[in-house]
Amino acid sequence: MENIISIKGKVKFQITLDPGVWIFDDRRIDLNTYFLTQNQEEDDLEDYTKSISKHWDREIMEGAVYPPTLKTERKFEKEKVLTGTFGIPFKSFLNNAEPQDGAEWLVI
Repeated sequence: MENIISIKGKVKFQITLDPGVWIFDDRRIDLNTYFLTQNQEEDDLEDYTKSISKHWDREIMEGAVYPPTLKTERKFEKEKVLTGTFGIPFKSFLNNAEPQDGAEWLVI
């Protein structure tokens, strides 16, 4: 229970975050490499467009079948997710809670 984070108080929506489910969130970051690279704000629409374009190009080139290498990549990714050290940016959750105008401080 000590790992669960609650966003409450002077907010429009109270939010409870369970770090155990972060491994399923696409916004997760690998903490082993996060501080080694220069942080840049990512444009969600641009990332989505690139992802869809890559998928579309692959389907045009290879058809709708999965190449054999994707199975091994998934297994490696699953292993990485289970044994890695991850975090998730807090900003989007705070924005979704919609702090009220009178909110002046945050305790973590």
